[in-house]
Amino acid sequence: MKRLVCLLLLLFGAFSLVSCGGNDQPGDEIVETGISKDSIKILAIGNSFSDNAMNYLYPVLEAFGAKEIILGNMYIGGCSVDTHYKNMMNQSKSYTYRKNTTGTFVNKNSVALDQALKDEEWDYITFQQASDFSGVIDSYKDNQLNELALWAKEGALNPDVKIGWHMTWAYQANSTHSAFPKYNKDQNIMYQSIVSCVQQAIKTNDNFDFIIPAGTAVQNARTSYMGDTLTADGYHLNTFGEYIIGLTWALEITGWNIKTFDDSKVPSQFKLYIDMIKESALNAVKYPYAVSESECLEKPEYKVDLTNYELLDWEPTLGFWNSSASSTFVSVDAIANQFVSSGKRFTIDDIPVGSIIIIEEGYGYRPDAWNTETGKSTVARPNNVTTEVVEVDEAWWAGYTYRAFNVFKSPNRENMTSLVEETGSKLKIYIPKN
Repeated sequence: MKRLVCLLLLLFGAFSLVSCGGNDQPGDEIVETGISKDSIKILAIGNSFSDNAMNYLYPVLEAFGAKEIILGNMYIGGCSVDTHYKNMMNQSKSYTYRKNTTGTFVNKNSVALDQALKDEEWDYITFQQASDFSGVIDSYKDNQLNELALWAKEGALNPDVKIGWHMTWAYQANSTHSAFPKYNKDQNIMYQSIVSCVQQAIKTNDNFDFIIPAGTAVQNARTSYMGDTLTADGYHLNTFGEYIIGLTWALEITGWNIKTFDDSKVPSQFKLYIDMIKESALNAVKYPYAVSESECLEKPEYKVDLTNYELLDWEPTLGFWNSSASSTFVSVDAIANQFVSSGKRFTIDDIPVGSIIIIEEGYGYRPDAWNTETGKSTVARPNNVTTEVVEVDEAWWAGYTYRAFNVFKSPNRENMTSLVEETGSKLKIYIPKN
């Protein structure tokens, strides 16, 4: 522990965590507010955007002092309300059920909605619209919304369950997503359309008990020094964006006072930015349907002393790793040429705690992961990372036996066939010499 503390001081120096509006609650005393911290159980019925929302929700809740935490995510890529409704009616076993009781998500395939609903005494259940239709009012059908909410409330094991709506975010301004033309490829139009739909169809619906303003939290952060850099591919959030909405979920659902949030439990790559993260989330909860201009306009910089580190040769090669598929490395595929990946999988002995991972601006990587010796992993696949500096800590390795890297151009992918060496130079992994 002493070694880790010294390393963090060496990497980041002494810096203030209260510099630009991150603690927007009055009073010097810490006052416990909101629900009990003894136990919280949240089930999301969504898609990859609920994956984004829940990726850091467990450690965020831990930082607030929550004791028993159980998270569930019923996942189908790109799933809309219409599809959720049909799957509810037909009890289709078409979901991947991602469940987290220890800090790591574990996957179970071919699960029906009723199975997840009866799996725990959920305190909160959320729904959301697919991003394509998030700002299209005709896709918010009252009968479908009402029946989904009533199905969840009446079928839940917890008679006091609360039903919520996850208001998602607008795409990055230069996104190439096929649905972006619906919004004239204009981020502000898309954001305002999402807000309008939620106000018309959800806020006025008595079957929904709360709304999580994740889209507003993202839009708030875009007015800060981070700018429009919160996605990994133009629409899915990168890890930075995920932490912002993880905090937004926690604040909106629990009502806990931000002053009870333990900054020492923030992952190392977010510590320097925690004021801005808090500001974005707090303002979204306070003003859920309007953008709050950030006061955090000057980006703090990491100070990294690499004297006692050596550079790891991660053997760049064309293709990508995929821990969610039976074939773990893909070299021939429609999108294989969009990635430059490590030539091997690494263990904690190869990349020990205290290592530093640096990615250049304009690029991202997926730190793919396995918790089995061979074949398909049962843990949820890690999301894409564009955060410039990540310090490898125990949480980075928790639950994983192997990790590998897929590097790509961000936010819009490119053909890397003739750029393997150049792209390989954009990701640097520094290992402590001792």
